[in-house]
Amino acid sequence: MQPAKEYHRRPMPTVGDADPTTLYAAVGLATSRWQMVEFTLSQLFSTFMNRHATGAVSFHSYPALEAYAAIIGFKTRTSVLRKAAGVFFRLNGFDDLQPPFKSAVDRADNFSPRRNDIAHGIVLRREENDKNLRFFLETSFESRGTGHKATYSLTSREVGYFTDRFVECQDELQELVYTIRARCRASPPKYE
Repeated sequence: MQPAKEYHRRPMPTVGDADPTTLYAAVGLATSRWQMVEFTLSQLFSTFMNRHATGAVSFHSYPALEAYAAIIGFKTRTSVLRKAAGVFFRLNGFDDLQPPFKSAVDRADNFSPRRNDIAHGIVLRREENDKNLRFFLETSFESRGTGHKATYSLTSREVGYFTDRFVECQDELQELVYTIRARCRASPPKYE
């Protein structure tokens, strides 16, 4: 059996959170951190779409940011971003930045389902073996007979693990934004 990848679901927790507030806070932090991943991807898109003939790079091109945000679905947005990047790197002679770009965007793509688990989960309480009520973030429900059973659960611990990975992912993407913009400032565009 292959070891789990960082973006795979963690093992199912057996002990939930004693206080639902802890879990709600973890979910809020995770979704906020994921939004930073999304924002940084939009910065990349803005950079790709706004290389001016003078070599200037617009940090906040509102039309590009709005267009990127209007694309429905994360995988579709990253697909459009990849197309824009391919043309941008080729036209600017930045082919050496293609591998780190691919790696960073692949990582974000791989974490997207975990963001969905967290953002679309439901905090529910369960009675454990010791009859204590504990709280879990339940996701991926399946129907069984007259009820629904969660096929995957998280606690604040698992949510925190993914929050940390989201931060690392955003840091990697942000470093790429800085690198690309620095290269744009240092070299005039190779096209008109």
